[in-house]
Amino acid sequence: MKFEIKVKVGKQEILISDEVKNAIEFFEKVSFFTSLPEYGPNGETDLEFRHRITKDGHNYYSIVSNSGNVELNLGQSKKIPGQLYPKGWQPVYDSFVKEDFSNTIQPVNDTQKSSNPLPKIKKPSRIKKVSGLKKKPIEKTDLSTTNSTQDTGNINVNDIIGKYTA
Repeated sequence: MKFEIKVKVGKQEILISDEVKNAIEFFEKVSFFTSLPEYGPNGETDLEFRHRITKDGHNYYSIVSNSGNVELNLGQSKKIPGQLYPKGWQPVYDSFVKEDFSNTIQPVNDTQKSSNPLPKIKKPSRIKKVSGLKKKPIEKTDLSTTNSTQDTGNINVNDIIGKYTA
């Protein structure tokens, strides 16, 4: 059974033609194509398909919005080769972005270490000791309630008022 479906991704309208063996295969294919976004997460329409291969030979697939600086990453199914699924929008990964390391601390050679030693910093303890406190076991009377609540499980308003009135 042959089918065609038009899918709009950003400003691009794509006509997909394919052949399937049965209705289940049709739903599997169509559900993926119709799940592709027409807009970015903030309404961006400059969506484009991106495929990149790492030095190690790994393939990455995504739909990118350059104006929003975000990409919809697509994961590869391990169980079904050739099947992709949406993983979610994330900031764009760009391997060509050069990082600025000018504000980082540069390594110190041995002569600088001896002439300008850094002070030793004592690590703070996670547990603070407080003097004068003693452990007191919780007693049954600390957790008990009045007779009216033990019998019925309800609080008697007169018991509470009686405690706070003179």
